[in-house]
Amino acid sequence: MHVFVTGASGYLGRALAEELLSRGHRVRGLVRPGSEDHLPPGCELAVGQALAHGTWAHRVPRGATLVHLVGTPRPSPRKAREFRR
Repeated sequence: MHVFVTGASGYLGRALAEELLSRGHRVRGLVRPGSEDHLPPGCELAVGQALAHGTWAHRVPRGATLVHLVGTPRPSPRKAREFRR
């Protein structure tokens, strides 16, 4: 199975990507610019902004499973509106 994980460098995303890879799945992980080195070994890299689908939607392989794990437990007041949207 091919799985595309947004937030693949985060706490949950990285753990999920590692588990999927250990089970033999192909994993492509979306990370924001500057977080490329935070992907687990074996994970394919996709760089983009999770809230701007035009920067990454073309990187989701046809027929792949998409797991969206982008968020924040406590958004700053500056970003709260963006996360709710």
